[in-house]
Amino acid sequence: MGIFQTEDRADRAASHYGAEGDLAATITTLRRERDEALAELALLRGGGQTPQRGCFHVTSFIDDAEVLVEIEHEAETGDGWNEPHYDATCTPIQVLINGSWVDACHFSEELAARWTDAAWEHLKGEREYASECRAEALAEAAAMRREELGVRL
Repeated sequence: MGIFQTEDRADRAASHYGAEGDLAATITTLRRERDEALAELALLRGGGQTPQRGCFHVTSFIDDAEVLVEIEHEAETGDGWNEPHYDATCTPIQVLINGSWVDACHFSEELAARWTDAAWEHLKGEREYASECRAEALAEAAAMRREELGVRL
């Protein structure tokens, strides 16, 4: 039974019994404890975490456990002509496990490679989303301009 189903049952019980005396106090206590447990769970799963400057978070897995991985991203720099050329990099820095950050160097190279691949996929998705947004904005601007000029297609 989910948490919200429990809350519905508590509401029905409170209305049935008139929410008087000990029942109302018990329901209030249970709701407070539920809210505290949900807040603690959110922290353990990485809720409210802010990446360091130059980093971003991706969600990945260690076996069956979902973890939050902080990735340092350095963009491509230099033109190779006037200054040295450096390719873009994504490097796993740390992993959130049970509410504690652990350095990524403590994990296998296989996991680090998986997290790096997830980071590149994340960046690719962001680029595609930004491209779609730009295309929609341009199409909308063109439609508005055509409407202003009274042009029909």
